[in-house]
This record gives sequence, C-alpha cells and structure tokens, in this order.
Amino acid sequence: MACLDATLRRIGGVPTYALTDNERTVTTEHIANIAVRNPDIVEIGRHYGMTIRT
Repeated sequence: MACLDATLRRIGGVPTYALTDNERTVTTEHIANIAVRNPDIVEIGRHYGMTIRT
C-alpha cells in the first residue's frame, strides 16, 4: 500500500480505477462466486477515490 501511495504521489494524480493483475492480492475469499475484497485495499481505494479492479 505504501508503494501505491508513493506511485500516486509521484504521478500527481489518481485514476478512476486501479487495475491489478492478480486477483489474489486484493481478494480474501469468494462467497456465492462474488469476490470479497480485502478491507485494507477497499479503505485505500476509498481514501483516494478510486475503485480497485481485477
């Protein structure tokens, strides 16, 4: 999360979506085939006003 923060500060902006290449890094489990996101990554996304997508 510190790397994400440093990257956003370096580019001087925040995209609408942050795309990840590995769903396991942001998903804690699946319930009824719906991904449950890691609460920490959800908080970071809300803090910066962006959505985390896989």
